[in-house]
Amino acid sequence: MFDTEEFIVEVSNEEAIWNIESKLYHDKNAKHISWTKVAKKLFKDFEDYEETVKMSKIAELHKKWKSLRNSYRRKCITKSGQAATTSKPYIYANVLDFLRPTMQNRTTESNVKLVLTSLISHRHFPLRSTAYPVRWLSARCRQHYCRKPRYIRDLTNLVICEVLQNVLKLRCHIVRCRL
Repeated sequence: MFDTEEFIVEVSNEEAIWNIESKLYHDKNAKHISWTKVAKKLFKDFEDYEETVKMSKIAELHKKWKSLRNSYRRKCITKSGQAATTSKPYIYANVLDFLRPTMQNRTTESNVKLVLTSLISHRHFPLRSTAYPVRWLSARCRQHYCRKPRYIRDLTNLVICEVLQNVLKLRCHIVRCRL
């Protein structure tokens, strides 16, 4: 067939193929030109092929590149919180290391604060100013609510704790139902 490491080196020279931050990456014509350059370097008699054979060779190279890139991502780029593996290192990891900056994990944000805020603001859990009865609160929260009504911050903390407990109970219930 052909030398895979040579193929990777030729692709690394063409930013339009691999660098997602490049403007050329989003240009189909520039990508096609880059793939043609790579094919010319890998197949010595590429110019003598018919147009359909050229297109099939380029498609074959493109498929091989996607396979190598995805394998590198699976084996070498770990997700946040993912356990370390003790398997053998990926055979082309050193050659494909130029891809690492383009494969950084996206930053994630938690939506827990948003959920709690929306639950409290939509009166799912009552505060003193609501028309809902105090009996909806747990006994501990109700005692605190009745004794010290002016400490709203403490009450809010208790309500948030209660919301989290209810969410965990609901989650456990759902898991049990699925079993």
